[in-house]
Amino acid sequence: PDSGSPRSVCQALGDYFRAGVSLSSWEVRDTLVTMTTALLQAHGDCHALLDFMAQAQIFDFIARSQSDRNSFVCSSALLALPVISRSGASLAVFLRSTPSYAISGKAGLVADVLSVLHAETDEFRRRSAAKVLCAWQEQSDMQRCVVPLRLATANATATATA
Repeated sequence: PDSGSPRSVCQALGDYFRAGVSLSSWEVRDTLVTMTTALLQAHGDCHALLDFMAQAQIFDFIARSQSDRNSFVCSSALLALPVISRSGASLAVFLRSTPSYAISGKAGLVADVLSVLHAETDEFRRRSAAKVLCAWQEQSDMQRCVVPLRLATANATATATA
């Protein structure tokens, strides 16, 4: 197959994970998230590609990268979320194949992004979380989850300060 095809790029990503390539370098982790995001932007509705990403645990890697110790990696993982959620198919596979969201679903995903916005002290991460929420406001499917959780968070904050 063509070395630039989505399948070959995804295969290369999967090979990184299976080969146990050291992910100790933030540059490697950030590159993997960025490459995956670009691939999803171009081919987010391709079911074979989504299934492969789930099997190679690429979606789980993105979910775990949201709490990466490096701000760049965390930001890239957060900014991947609107790309993933843009397609109903990719969002469903992401939620189903990621242990942290298999039960909590979209509401858990939104709650995690809101917690970054409210609790994180790193400005870079907070700005990325804000960008995700703004992008989700334009996606009707995600918007239904964002508004109630944001109101609940605001009410809890108001009650705690009263």
